[in-house]
Amino acid sequence: MEIIYMVGGAIATLAKFALLVLCIVLILKLKSNATILMLTGSVFHIIFPILNIIWTALAARNGADAIVDSVYLLNIFKNIPHVLFTIGFGVFVVRDIPKQLKNR
Repeated sequence: MEIIYMVGGAIATLAKFALLVLCIVLILKLKSNATILMLTGSVFHIIFPILNIIWTALAARNGADAIVDSVYLLNIFKNIPHVLFTIGFGVFVVRDIPKQLKNR
């Protein structure tokens, strides 16, 4: 059963890095506030899980209550990368794509 979790984790990690590479390519082709937000969201999407592990390990030194408190806090912050990417993507679709289509 553990192999299924490992494969799932590997696929998720590859998808995160693919998204990061695609955001870098996009920002090289069209630099705008929207693409910068998308890149920032994809970078945070990679960094936040690592910080989550570190934060939880540090909280574990202070006991179970600290772990519970850290989980509450991390559940709020874990969505920031998604929000940044989604806002950037929305602005890109609404503002940047129509500009590019007009310039053709």
